[in-house]
Amino acid sequence: MAPPELSALALLVAVADHGGLGAAARQVGVAQPNASRSLARLERTLGLTLLVRRPQGSTLTPAGLAVAGWARTVLAAMDDLERGAAALAGAPGNRLVVAASQTVAEYLLPGRARGRGLGPHRPGGDGRPGTGCRGARRGTGKRAGRRGQPD
Repeated sequence: MAPPELSALALLVAVADHGGLGAAARQVGVAQPNASRSLARLERTLGLTLLVRRPQGSTLTPAGLAVAGWARTVLAAMDDLERGAAALAGAPGNRLVVAASQTVAEYLLPGRARGRGLGPHRPGGDGRPGTGCRGARRGTGKRAGRRGQPD
């Protein structure tokens, strides 16, 4: 058996949520005849009758209700997979940058980083090691004035 199409599973879940094929088709943005064909293919793929088709509208069979529940799980797992893969690929917004004073960095951060696969690394403001805090230790950086007073 070939695996069911995710779009057909999403459509089946929409039928369960919206109470009919027409409303489900509108929700997922497909024409009703195309939605009907998609669900007919899903029924053939699974070897089950998922919908009772009547002139008043289509409703899910008991098998359709069960498959819709499983389809929710599959679609949620697919969402998790996509989010996880994006995080692993370093998608924008998933980067953690820690800025700390020299004291904090030397005494606290290495202990916190141990066991998490993190090592001592001092990225600068432009992403190159050691360029972001140049002069901060001796009080000559852009934001430091004399004896710790702001500029």
